[in-house]
Amino acid sequence: MKRVIWKDSAGWSRCSLVRDKDSEASAQQGIPVELPPIKDILEGAEMELNNALVERGLFTYADVIRSQNGVTAAIVQVFRNKLLNAYKQKECLNNGKSREL
Repeated sequence: MKRVIWKDSAGWSRCSLVRDKDSEASAQQGIPVELPPIKDILEGAEMELNNALVERGLFTYADVIRSQNGVTAAIVQVFRNKLLNAYKQKECLNNGKSREL
């Protein structure tokens, strides 16, 4: 089996598993390889991102330009652990384990 990346009609990038001998054009009929629910991560991070930006004093465009690393650090602080936990939870669910992470 091989992974094929493709875009759906709404413009979302998708991934499917297809047989090695199948063409990439058959990706839509393949076995979907799904990411954890990104929408849930984004919705759950709104307050945390707000607070991280406020803590770094990033209120205006000028603040952001002066502190490029501050923006990156805020984003990484908020999203990295949420995303990693979402992947872990998805993996546990796929393996039949239903534990809180």
